[in-house]
Amino acid sequence: NDPQNDVDGDGISGHIDNCPTVSNPSQANADGDGMGDACDPDDDNDGVLDGADVCPGFDDTIDTDADGIPDGCDAMPNDNDNDGVNDGADVCPGFDDTIDTDADGIPDGCDAMPNDNDNDGVNDGGDNCPTVSNPAQTNTDGDSMGDACDPDDDNDGVLDAADTCPITPNWFVDADADGIDDACDPNIAIPSSGGGSTAKSSGPGETGGRFVIPVTGRQVMKIDCANPTTIMQLDNSNRVLFNGLCGYDGVLETEPESGIAGLKPLPAGMTFVSGMNISILQNNSPVKPLPDKSSVTVSFFNPQAAPDKKFSILFWDAAAGDWVKLPAQVTKDGKFVPTDLYGDTDADKPEVLDGVHTSGYRLEVTLNFGGIFILAAE
Repeated sequence: NDPQNDVDGDGISGHIDNCPTVSNPSQANADGDGMGDACDPDDDNDGVLDGADVCPGFDDTIDTDADGIPDGCDAMPNDNDNDGVNDGADVCPGFDDTIDTDADGIPDGCDAMPNDNDNDGVNDGGDNCPTVSNPAQTNTDGDSMGDACDPDDDNDGVLDAADTCPITPNWFVDADADGIDDACDPNIAIPSSGGGSTAKSSGPGETGGRFVIPVTGRQVMKIDCANPTTIMQLDNSNRVLFNGLCGYDGVLETEPESGIAGLKPLPAGMTFVSGMNISILQNNSPVKPLPDKSSVTVSFFNPQAAPDKKFSILFWDAAAGDWVKLPAQVTKDGKFVPTDLYGDTDADKPEVLDGVHTSGYRLEVTLNFGGIFILAAE
């Protein structure tokens, strides 16, 4: 060191000092040019003066992923979409891997259906089971819930876990006592084209003592003599039980609301729910009253039944030209007490053998005559 040639007093002779007029004992020179960092306006020689340099000590112009952060200061210089995942491991290059609205492992930017939580190909807004995969969207009962997430697929009031007919509304009849509701039991009676009936597994040996006939539209049939009770049941699960009427003809058909349009309007405050038209014939002539020890039980299936709702069974009294609200069940000493149409227990000729009462999801009444019957909501 030549003290006479050390203007900046940094102990380095001026002829070898990379900053002869600025003290820099370390002689640091990041870019290796002829000027030390202490006096070099661009220490990293990237063309950006130090005062405006984004990444001092590194070339600001090298930014592999074009995220505005030069590689020298970029923790992930190969993260083109700047989502915190290097391109080599990036699930969705060009988009933020951290945004996955439906949490299906596919970032929204690469997800054809970013709002499909169960990843079944149906966006949540139109998915009848948005959190359970069901691509087919099967919905047996046509409610708002698909079968995959509906606890009661057939909407018959029996949850699927306990339903022997999970996709067919139960009839709540098991004539052969095999544990399978007759609604989906293949071994039940089937109507024949001639108006009678054939059966796969019914007869005197039936445990239930009942012969079940599914009915579509209008059905006329000879009442079975092998069993004390014959049941005719409509598609909507409304049914009639013919008791002790061996050899007579039973007739059952749906009575739609349009079918009663020509009759007197329903009583004030009542609305139509469903209807049945029931006849008992002998030699094609109506039988009324029925023979002793025989009866018909009118049974309306009513899944709407709830504590806050009230339902009634109405009978069209053609002789009076008016609707009669059938009386409620009357019991005495544990026995059913017959009444007339208006609930009089002292009537000389009782017609209502067991008044209106609920039985599960049914509203039922037992009578000694047929006719037009309506389930009405009050």
